[in-house]
Order: sequence, then structure tokens, then C-alpha cells
Amino acid sequence: MRTASVSVARKFFRYCLIVFSVLLILSSAVLLGVRYFVLPNVNQWRPQIQDYISQTLDLEVSTANLSIGWRQGSPVLTLQDVAINNEAATEYLKIKSVSAGINWQNLLRLRPFLSEISIEQAALNIRRDANGHIRLLGQKLTGPTETPSPVKPGDDSELSSLAAWLGTLTSLSLNNADLIWLDEQRQAPPLGLSGVTFAATRHNSSFDISFFAQLPEQLGKAVTLQARLESEGVVENKPALSGLVHSGLTGLSLLELEPWLTIPDQLKSGYVNQASISFGLKKNEIADVVLETELRSFRAEDHLKRHDFIVSADLLKLTLNTGFHNIHEEIGRLLGKDETQKGGAANAEERTPWNFSFTANQLFYNDKTSFNESVSLDVVHLQGFFQRDTNAYPFVMIEQGTIKNEDISVDVKGSWVFDPNSDNGIVDLQGELHLLSLPHLYRYLPNVIDDEALGWLTHAFKNGLLKNAPFRVKGVIDHFPFGQSTQSGDFQIRGVYQDLALDYHQEMIRDRKWPVVYSANGQFDFHRDVIDLKSEHAYFENHEGHKIDLKDFTATVSSIEKGTEVALQANSSADASTYLSFAKTTPLGYLIGNTLDRASASGSWLIPLKLFIPVNHADDAKVSGTIIVDNADFQFDPEYPWLRNMKGALPFDETVLQAQKLEGVFLGGPVVLEGNIGSAGKTLSMKGAFSGPGLKEVLSVKGMDRIKGQATYEARIDFLEKGRINVEVNSGLKGISLDFPNELAKKTGETKPLNVRWLSDARKNNPNARVLELDLDKGKIKAVFERNIASKTKNFFSKGAIGVATPAVFPESGLKIAGKSGLLDVQQWLDIVDEFESGKTTAAETGPVFPDVSALEFEADVFQYLKQNIANMKISGTKNSQNAAWNFRMDSDEVQGTVNWQPAQARREESVTGRFDYLKLNNESSDEKILGQVKESPDKVLNLPRLDIRAKQFFLADQELGSLELKGQSKQGGWEVNPLGLANSAGSLYATGLLTTKNKSTGLDLNLNLNFLDLGKLLSVLDLKDIINGGQGHINATLHWPDIIDLDLHHLTVSLDAQIGKGQLLSIDSKLVKALELLALQSITRIPDFGSTLGNSFKNGVSFDNIRAKLEMDKSAVHVSDFRLSGPAVAIVANGKTNIKNETLDFQAVAIPNLDVSGAAVLTGVIVNPVVGVGAFLSQWLLQAPLQRSLTAHYSVRGTWSEPIINDVALPTEEELKADKAAQKIERLYRGN
Repeated sequence: MRTASVSVARKFFRYCLIVFSVLLILSSAVLLGVRYFVLPNVNQWRPQIQDYISQTLDLEVSTANLSIGWRQGSPVLTLQDVAINNEAATEYLKIKSVSAGINWQNLLRLRPFLSEISIEQAALNIRRDANGHIRLLGQKLTGPTETPSPVKPGDDSELSSLAAWLGTLTSLSLNNADLIWLDEQRQAPPLGLSGVTFAATRHNSSFDISFFAQLPEQLGKAVTLQARLESEGVVENKPALSGLVHSGLTGLSLLELEPWLTIPDQLKSGYVNQASISFGLKKNEIADVVLETELRSFRAEDHLKRHDFIVSADLLKLTLNTGFHNIHEEIGRLLGKDETQKGGAANAEERTPWNFSFTANQLFYNDKTSFNESVSLDVVHLQGFFQRDTNAYPFVMIEQGTIKNEDISVDVKGSWVFDPNSDNGIVDLQGELHLLSLPHLYRYLPNVIDDEALGWLTHAFKNGLLKNAPFRVKGVIDHFPFGQSTQSGDFQIRGVYQDLALDYHQEMIRDRKWPVVYSANGQFDFHRDVIDLKSEHAYFENHEGHKIDLKDFTATVSSIEKGTEVALQANSSADASTYLSFAKTTPLGYLIGNTLDRASASGSWLIPLKLFIPVNHADDAKVSGTIIVDNADFQFDPEYPWLRNMKGALPFDETVLQAQKLEGVFLGGPVVLEGNIGSAGKTLSMKGAFSGPGLKEVLSVKGMDRIKGQATYEARIDFLEKGRINVEVNSGLKGISLDFPNELAKKTGETKPLNVRWLSDARKNNPNARVLELDLDKGKIKAVFERNIASKTKNFFSKGAIGVATPAVFPESGLKIAGKSGLLDVQQWLDIVDEFESGKTTAAETGPVFPDVSALEFEADVFQYLKQNIANMKISGTKNSQNAAWNFRMDSDEVQGTVNWQPAQARREESVTGRFDYLKLNNESSDEKILGQVKESPDKVLNLPRLDIRAKQFFLADQELGSLELKGQSKQGGWEVNPLGLANSAGSLYATGLLTTKNKSTGLDLNLNLNFLDLGKLLSVLDLKDIINGGQGHINATLHWPDIIDLDLHHLTVSLDAQIGKGQLLSIDSKLVKALELLALQSITRIPDFGSTLGNSFKNGVSFDNIRAKLEMDKSAVHVSDFRLSGPAVAIVANGKTNIKNETLDFQAVAIPNLDVSGAAVLTGVIVNPVVGVGAFLSQWLLQAPLQRSLTAHYSVRGTWSEPIINDVALPTEEELKADKAAQKIERLYRGN
């Protein structure tokens, strides 16, 4: 046995020689048999031949049959069922049949030698025992600790011996053989190669050799070998062979080899489609070697502590072409042999390049030490060579390379050189990027790039396609991209991009983020650690889809390896509202102190813009530009008016926004702005004019129409911290007219200084408070309002105070109004309040401006309401915050009491409850000062609430009427009075009625009942003294009052029915009684004997037992349909009309003296008769008492109340009376039927 240093290949060749020697001995034995025995009896000597061969080989050889046949005239020796065993009867080799052709020429020369050998169905076992020894035909090839040595070029003695032996044969074939590997150490199942075929044929000096073996089905397909060798004499006493050898493998599942080989855990899948090795021989020397392999479904992975390593491919192809010496050296290097590590000049001269061609389809590579993210490539093709220099350092040259996937398409060439001073070597690569998806650029950059740069690149490009971009990478890879180490190398990609979306700053800055830049096309230049982008047109886009156009756009991202900085520059243009949205939603707002966060604008702006952002220190960003506006509108804050038709420029940077003589229209007049905007501590001045209509931009209500004209003003805006401002406006108001009452009134040419201040720092303990102060006419009128910007109340101002000739003092909540005035026309101020009540500012689109009034305090020389003038009135009121009810206290010479007003609510109507100690209406004071101040107010429809009024003392026109009770409520489209009551010691009034509104006036229809015990006393209460003395009874009346606001009696319509008994009509100052006295006296004078005596009885008036009267008054005209007076001295019946306005009279009257008892009885019966009219009375009277005809007087009363004209009227004749009586009978008869 040879030492362990002998290679396995050498031992394999040796035992092949043994096999062939056995075959040769067998064949020689056959020839000897032929030579010494008779050929037909050759099988008789089979035992002796077997013993001879067994002793020679030291193995047990047996054969079942031995025979000699003939083929083409030459003998053929055939052995059947040949077996070779060891002493333990272990079968090593079994052959079904061996045929050997014998050369006649050699036989005649007594040199028995075979010319052809054919072996059928052989089975050979190669075994590794439990100790790890590999055995063939009982011989040990190697042990478990023996390491095969690499075969050195020229070390080919076995190969030469085999070649010498084959040279004696014309052919050698092995058909349908089995080669079986038995591994007792791994206890693996047998591995058999079936269908093994071997053929070796000699043609003169050449040999053709072929080999085929079929792998197990689960393992793969087949192994093949083809060789053609030429004999070229003898070299160093050995046959010299030259030729080509090709060995191939088709189909091999790598994981299925695991029972027989140790498969690395990292290999997860892989199938060898084909693999081959080809090499040439030149006089026994192995020349160039070509290795080719093709794998599919390959995957290897390793899960390390810090990262995963994965490589996979659908298809891998690799071709290597190099010298055998290189292979020998690299194998030695892998095995750690010293002789392969020397790498001196001698070895360098022998080295030739490793030419390679590598192709991969659907390659996946994940290794965080190489690339930041996994790389998936559709196609990879690299062609070049690998070599070692004189120091044995590797060198790779890529002569042609192509890499493609959906992200990238690149052609590359260049080199990589090992550098002992770096971890990743030195590269010199150049090529062209035909296509690169910029969002995935970072995937294809080596992981040696700084983490900060790689992190920025990972998220910088949201979209974009780079095309036709040459690139160059040269230098030490460790320092890529060479921004920090320019001496170490250079890197550049330059090309044209399309559809770029650049997210130059990915981090949020206090919930805001810089917007992405979009560009359809432009230039891309990535040089070392600087990225330059240029485009004629780009744009920002906000979350609403609105764009800011960026012309001549440039972006420079520098120092991406450390301290990345972004610089943007462009001439931007967009709608003003888009710019404001940009400022509100991006960190730009922070840079300019959120100055424009609440601003609004319209029109187009042009802004040359520069933006500089340190990525890791975004708070240190810088911005500069100039807002160029032409005919644009701007509103700094929703609480402020619009600046319209603005023209000019506003330069700005991160510290200040400046107005440089910015011109426009503000509050309806021209204005010029100059100064700084927004920055704390800066001031903006405004000079201009405002107009009445322009002020409606501040407060859009009807009441603002009372302000007309135009006046100049000066304003100063001081900017405070946190976006707050103070504003002060001063104006003389010359040119402005104010259509307001009394102290607020102003004519156009007058000057009244106005000072307005808006304060954001008035409340030191409340930064959300804003205060508006107004001072008109040097403190005569003051107003102050407070707004809480953090409050969610519907009113713009949360509370306020107004003082007219008195200080304005804040209430706890709501609005307090206090003032002193000569005339306080309540209705006029209610109208003004209505005009201002619905006011809304531009900032308060959903609610009123002012808070609800919560307190009132007024003093007025004249308090006027519903044409009632109350002098020296003091009124105060407070509002209940719980139910919104008002409680008023009123004190004056005419009114003293309290009023509770409950405004209408969802399910409750408006109500007023009044309780007065005294209440005086329609005061006819002769005070000329007061009367001169009273002004007429326009009629207004009254919408009356539910009323409950009570007064202990009620005065009307300075006359006390007693106690008053009035209740009323809305009903059926009107307002029901129920009741209206007056009561005093002389009588009482009870009335019900309905007020209805029509044609802007409210009328009253009233049914009343007046009961009295002493009519004279009752009339004296009404300042109608000395009209009647005594008298008791009642008066029923209906009254229509067209407008209760107007107390003029000439407008009334009245229907009255009165019954009065036991009294005396007094003559003193009574025009009516004087007329009655005159009628009575003229009637009495008809009786000569009694005229003087009875005439004296009327000296002090007319006494009566009963008075009945019916009258109707329409406005000033009074129609008395029936008047009857029955007294102790005279009876009077009258009817007619008069006019209370001009006091004219047109009456018919009958006067009858009451002289005897019989006549008096008849007169009493007739006078109480319901028949109405003087004519009817005369007919009844004269028919029933014809004897009284001479005492009866009929008069016509005309003239005026002061000068009545009384004329006699003839009494009806007897015939007329009879005719009238007949007519009455006929009428009664007609009615009776």
C-alpha cells in the first residue's frame, strides 16, 4: 500500500490497472489453453485457470463458463458470470460476460494477447467503511485522516501506464454496467450509477474515449465524458498523449446529495441544469481548462446576528476559461498549502487570466454589508477576466457588463483591484445609465456611503426617471461617494430626468413639512456628495392640489454625507391664496413668525424665492424673496379689512416682511403702507383715507349707511410676540357725516377727533384677550370691547361697554351701555340698534359682532317713547343671564316703578310686567326747553308682547284717573286687551278690546263700560269740573282708535250709550249746559205768568231726573241720534250733529215745560219711549197730550258751541199728526201680519 500522500486519482488508476491485468491474465490463460490444449476442451481446464488467476491476484476469482468462439475468422474468448471476492466472500466485482478477441498473429508468435475486450453488465462496488477508509476491490484507497494532494502538472505515471496498456488494444468497451457507492460511515443508502457505458477505440496512433452514467432519478440525469487523444511518441520514457477531454453533467439536484455529501446549511435550493469541464492535453500536459455551469432555482441564505444574507436566482450561468496552473494554484490556496502562497515572480509569470462570463436571470441579493436594501435584478451579464498581480492580489476587469430590471438599465465596464489598505478595494468603473428610477437610486449605491446620506437618498426622490446618464466611479470604495475625501476618488452621474418629485426634507417640523418639488423634466448631476437639479419649470403642490409654479428652478443638495443642506431657488408664481396656504402648512410660516397664518388674499403673486434648509437643523433654515403684486387683494387677518388693488413689492426673509410704499385701497379710500410686517418689535405705518361705504367692510350692517363721506387717517401697527399686534388709528373725521342722535351726530365739515386702538397685550394675565377701544370727541363718547380668541362664543366680542358723556366700564359679561343725554328718543335708538344688531364682520361669518346688551344706565332730560315725553328720566336695567329677562328701574317726575321684560323664547312669548307707583302719560308740560327738544319719530308698527301693567296712580294728560290695570296678549293675528281697568272713588272703567296692525299702525277696538256713583266727581278727576253735579249711572261705549301711538281725539271713532240719573248740569263754563238752559228758558218764556219766576230756576244750571243719550263719533264728527233729558222743570229731546274740532252745531230740539201733574205723567211716559228722533217724539207727544201743544217748543239749533243760534220751528199740524198716526197703524198692521 502506498502512503497517504498518494492521490486518490493515482490509486484509482492503479486499481483500474489491476482490473485490466486480471482481464489480461484471463485472456492469456485462454491463449495458453489454446496453445497447449485443444480448443474444444478449453472449459475442462476452467478450475485450473481460476486457481491460477486467484493465486496471481491474491483474490478469489471465479467464472461459470469459459469458451472460445469465432468472429470473422478470429478466435473470441468468452467468460460467463465472472466474480471477484475476498476471503470474507464479499463480492467486489461481478461481470455477466467478458469477451476478448485474440490476435492470430500474436497467437502464432506464442504471445497470447488480447486485441478487443467487451464487458457486459458489470457491477463494481466502491465502499467507505465505518472507519472512513475508501476501498476498491479490497484495496484501501485513502484513510479518514488522509488529505489528498493536488495533482501537479506532469505527475501522470498512472495515466501513462494506462495509456500504454490501452495502446495494445484495438478496442475496449463496457456496456450496461452499474457503479455502486457504499458509505458505511454515514450509513447512507447505496448510491448507484446505472447504465454505465465506456468505450475506448484505437485508430492507429489515436484513441477515442467515451463514458456515460445515469444518475438516480431523484438525484439528476447523467454524467458523460468524451476524449480524443493522439499518441505523440515518448516523453521521458512515457507515452506522450495530446488531445481534448470534455466531461459533462446534466441535471443534478444539489440538496438530494445530502445523504452522501455534507451540504452547507446556507444552501436552500438549487438544480444544476448542466455543468462541464473541458481541457486539452499536450504531451501529457493539461493545457487551458474551460468550466461551464448552469443552475436554476438557486437560493442560499444565512441568518447572521446583525443582518440576513440572501442570494437567489431563477437562472445562473458561469463560464471560466483559464490555465490548469491557475486552478492548481487556487486549489492550493483554498487548501492552505504553503507552496501555493509564495506568489513570487516565478508564479506570476505562469499565471494567466481567468476569463469569465456570468449571466443571472431574476437575481435577488440581500446583504446589508453591501447594499442598504435588497437588490432584485431581471438580467445581469458580466464578461471579463480575473487575475492576480505579482503580489498575488486579485484584479477584476469587466470588459462588458449589462444590468437590467424595472428600475435600472445600465451598461458598465471597468476594473476592481484589491487594496490591502481598504476593506472594499479600488474601482474604476464607467458606463451609461440608460434608465434609472430615482426613487430607487439608493438601492444601487454601496453601503459604504454614510448613513446620513443614505437615509436622505432613501426618501428624497418620490418619483423620477433618469435617462441617458453617463457615470463614472473611480477610487477607494470605502470613501464613496468621495465628498469627504476628494483625494480618494471621484463619482458622478449626469443626465436628463423626467417626472421628478423631490422630497428634499423628509422630517416633520412641529407638525409641518416642506413640500415636494415636482418637475416634468430637467438636468440631473450627482457629483460626489452634491446633487444639482435644474429645470426651466417646476412646481410645488399643496394638499388641495393647488400649484406654485417655479420657473428657472435650481436645487442643490450638498454635503449629503455629513450635514446635508438643501438650497432651492426659482422665480415662483401662483394665486395669492396658494402662497398663503403654502405659508400656513409648511415650515415657511415658522420662519416668518406665522405672520401670514390668518391672512387671506386674491390675485396673482410673483415671488423670486430662495430657500436654504440644513436638513438636520431645520430650525436654522433661511428664506428670502420679494412678493411682487399688481392689482391684488390682501387681508392680513380675518378680523381686519381687505387691502384691495394692491401694487408694489414686499421683500422678506426669515426675520421680516417689509412693505415698501405699498399702495392700494383700504376701507374705501387710498392708502400707502410702509414698514415691517409680522416680526416682533417691528412697526407698519399706514396713511390714507376711509369712506362710509368702506367701513362696511369692517361691519356690514344697515346702520353703517348712517356714516357718509370720506376722511383721512393715520394708523400704526405694532407687531408683538406670537403673531399678536397692536393697532392705533387717528382721524379728525373731517369730511365724514354721522347720522346719529344728539352727541353722536356730526356734520361733514365738522372735526371730531377719533382715536381707535386694537390691543393684543391689554390683559397681561390673558394672552388670548384682544381689546378694541374707541374715543370720539376727546372722551365725550367712549367704547371698549373685548374679544377672547380662544373662546367659542358666537359673538365676535365677548363683552363691551359704551359710555356717552360718562365712563365706559366693563360689565362681567355682555354689553353695558351708559349715557347722559338731553333727549333720549327710545324708538330712534331701537331703530339704530336693529340696524346694527345683525352685524357680522368678515371674521364672524356665523355670528353677530357685538355681545348681547346686559346692562343699561341712562339719564335724559327728555325720555321719549311712543310720543310720550318724560322729563328727567333715570333708567337702569340688568339682564338675567339664566333666562335672558330684563329688570328695569325707572325714576322721573312722571314715572316711578319697575318693569320686567322677558324676551320671546322657543315656547314662551315675549312678556312685559310693570309695577308702578305712579304713571303719567301724555304730559302737556309747558316747559319750552323740553318741548323744543321733542322731535317727531316715524310711525312704527307695534309688535306688542304679553302685558301685565299695574299702576297705583295713573295720570293721563296730567289728570289722575286712579289705579290702572292693563293685561293683554297676542291672539288671532292681533293683540287682545283683557282687561283695561281704571278705578277711583267716583267710579270705575272696565274694557276689553283688540289691537291689530295695519298699514304700519296699530289700532285699538275697545268695548268699555263706565259705572259711576257721582258723575260730577268723576269728571272732575278728568279736569272737567263744574259740568255736572251728582249723577249716577253708566255709559257703554265702543271705541276704534286707529293708532294708539297718536293720542289725538280727532282720530277716534266712538259709539256711546249713556244713562244718567239724579243730577244737575251746571252752567258755569259749560257751553253745552248753556245751550240747554237757553232752550229751556225760551220754552218757559212762552208762559207769561211763569216766565220770570221759572226763569230764575235755571240760574245755576239744569236739574234732571234722568238723561238718556246715544251718539256716534267718527273722527271729529259727532252724530247724536237721541238725547232726552227729563227734569223737574223741563223736558228736552234733541238729535243732530256737531264737530268737536270746529265746534259747529246742527241740532233739532224740543223743549216742554213740566207744569202740571197730568201733563208731567204723560210727558214721562213719552220721553222714556224708545222711539228715536225729534219728529217721532213730537207726533207721540202731541197726539197723547194735545192740550200741551201751546207749551211745546220746537227749535233749530245752529251756530257754534260758544254762540249757538236758536230758531223756532213750526209744530206739525193736526192733519200731519193724523196722517202720521194712520201711517203708524198701517205699519203695525203690516208688521203684525
